[in-house]
Amino acid sequence: MEILTFQDLKTTPDIIHEYTSFLKENNAPIIIDNGSYQCRVGWANSDAPILTFKNLLAKPRKERSKKETVEIPQLQIGNDIVNIEAVRFQLKTQFDRNVVTHFEAQERLFDYTFMHLGIDTENNVPHPIVITKLF
Repeated sequence: MEILTFQDLKTTPDIIHEYTSFLKENNAPIIIDNGSYQCRVGWANSDAPILTFKNLLAKPRKERSKKETVEIPQLQIGNDIVNIEAVRFQLKTQFDRNVVTHFEAQERLFDYTFMHLGIDTENNVPHPIVITKLF
């Protein structure tokens, strides 16, 4: 009998990638696979996505009994959610029955995506965008 072991994979916060002049000048398209569990994002001229994160938002509540010295961000997104078990009831997704209905949550996830791609333009993304949604 073969015994399988499960690994407890801890997520690490996503890094902010460099927005190189090559990407700026060549107007490379951005590919976003906006899945119901996770979002995968990359440039069309790369072989694999450079960002993969959970499609979740969490707004942690303050605990009155603990005086924390570490400041927790008001809104945590994707892999930046520190302890998913602690915020289980504050988790939010942009989907309702596999249809995007919470547009404010979707907008925040797109902001997170473009920020971590390193795109530093204000209020616009100067690239074509292809968005897919797989079930």
